[in-house]
Amino acid sequence: MKKMTNIVLLASLLVFSLGSSAFAFSDLKGSPDEAAIQSLQEKGIVEGMDGDKFAPNTSMTAAQGVQLIVKALDLNLGKIRFIRAPKASDSFTKAKDDVWYSESFIIAAMNSLPIGRDIDPQQTLTREQFAEWLHAAVDKTGPYPVVNMFVNIADQAEVTPGSMNAIQVLLLTKIAKLDDASKFNPKKPITRAEAAVMAYNAMEFVAKHSKAEEPATAPSEEEGVKVIVEKQSDELNKVTLSRGLQPNPGYGITIDRVDYVSDSEAVAYYTLRKPDPDKMYPAVMTEAKASVTVKAGYKVTAKPSK
Repeated sequence: MKKMTNIVLLASLLVFSLGSSAFAFSDLKGSPDEAAIQSLQEKGIVEGMDGDKFAPNTSMTAAQGVQLIVKALDLNLGKIRFIRAPKASDSFTKAKDDVWYSESFIIAAMNSLPIGRDIDPQQTLTREQFAEWLHAAVDKTGPYPVVNMFVNIADQAEVTPGSMNAIQVLLLTKIAKLDDASKFNPKKPITRAEAAVMAYNAMEFVAKHSKAEEPATAPSEEEGVKVIVEKQSDELNKVTLSRGLQPNPGYGITIDRVDYVSDSEAVAYYTLRKPDPDKMYPAVMTEAKASVTVKAGYKVTAKPSK
């Protein structure tokens, strides 16, 4: 009986240890970042620094940052085939081979993350460096639509020009945010908590916006145009025709005319515009839309002009 009891106790301890590996970090209790970091821990993306301590306010090293980004965005070597197995030191002169961060550095290099060849894995990582690497990793899983806007940053003069686009995209997609003074603090060392939250937000963004399966048949031009009606006054409505997000501002739509075809129906006739092959357009996802005023009380449909 004693032997059986010991077996049952051992089995219970084994189940408990397997099911409770993601213990809560004791230095995150009450922190607004606790839930996000705990989620990353449960997925095996982050680990503690000392027992049950996450050390949220400790500066993150380049090695920690690369590993966090690679794991969070699930970057891998995919179908790449090598004549010789790559080493971290092949791409980064100060990186060591066969240490805990080596594989992540190899994956980062093979996925063309913009990490300097002479990066020191133990150096402190700045907020703009992490932003640039994270943006590139997210982009590897995309592309994703981004609104064509510019976020005003109080300390934008301190941002390295090559990092500005990455920071803008991360701010627009809510992956990153400014502080209470509208500063990004680009040259400030990024803390482990700040980096973890940004990585978590990037994961959530990718999961939400991952490209859905293509439809069996592409929609016709008429099906691809949406009609949006907004009340402007008691007598008038604002009618907007949108062809959705397009890869650059060269794609447009114009409303040619509105015909009142009955006492309750109106038709907005439109023409779609394609990019001029002789012009250069910024590669920014932009919504192509046009608006017109229509009498209130009319149901509006859209048709392409003949």
